[in-house]
Amino acid sequence: MFLYVDYDACQHEPSCKAAECCPTGAITYNAETRKISVNKELCNFCGECLKTCPYAVFHIVENEAEAKRLDEKLRQTRNTFEYYLKKFFQVTKNIIPYRELEGYLDDFPGIKDIAVLLVDDELKIFIVPENGFDKAKFVEFANKLAEQPVPANNVILLEQIPRTKTGKIHFSQILGQT
Repeated sequence: MFLYVDYDACQHEPSCKAAECCPTGAITYNAETRKISVNKELCNFCGECLKTCPYAVFHIVENEAEAKRLDEKLRQTRNTFEYYLKKFFQVTKNIIPYRELEGYLDDFPGIKDIAVLLVDDELKIFIVPENGFDKAKFVEFANKLAEQPVPANNVILLEQIPRTKTGKIHFSQILGQT
């Protein structure tokens, strides 16, 4: 058995639930650097980390060869729309209201700019569309991936997402437009 760790999926939060629950102490977390490490000698493959980590960072596989295949598969899917949308919903489970999630879906056709916010405990997706953006298809796909439905009126199309000089999203301006 082999514990594969998808370090790219880790959200580097201030604490690590998987490290806290690991019964053998195989998973450790450095709060200063916000990085996890695994002691392969201590891991007994109990699967507690898989159950506890909200970001699907850990995978138990048969051997290192299977771990390499999984790594390659994850690398190939990282640039897909599905991967980034899943990431939205994983991250927003524990999101601080109005937290910005920049950089996702940059290459998705039909989306020029995007911001995902929690507004009154509801996930709102703000999109600056380009030609070819299909809101109905986007909502249908989002609902397949989200743990709770995203109503069509929670996908809000804007002419632009207002940003500060440093490129951060102006949340107050966006929320004033809804």
